[in-house]
Amino acid sequence: MRKDGLSVLFENLRTIYTIIGPKIVNGVILLREIGFSDIPSGYTDIHGDDNYSLISPRDNSKMVFTFTTGPNSFKRFLHPPLRELFSFRKTGNSLVINATEI
Repeated sequence: MRKDGLSVLFENLRTIYTIIGPKIVNGVILLREIGFSDIPSGYTDIHGDDNYSLISPRDNSKMVFTFTTGPNSFKRFLHPPLRELFSFRKTGNSLVINATEI
């Protein structure tokens, strides 16, 4: 798919969905909510045993996905770590606790 077609696809998807993808945050590629312009096109990342470097594009590359995703994964978006276990409701002078079915 050409870059301009990918941009149109992003804009159409954003009308219905939240798009999660790679975005540069404090010099690291992380997964966040993004728009097409947030994709670090042309950037390259280098991983080592104890280092991470982000290299900015040197040319007007038409390549969009030239990197790997940094230190996080899609798991936190697909399976959020938060789950409601109880709800509390005040009625008069008492507190009603309801357990949520899991």
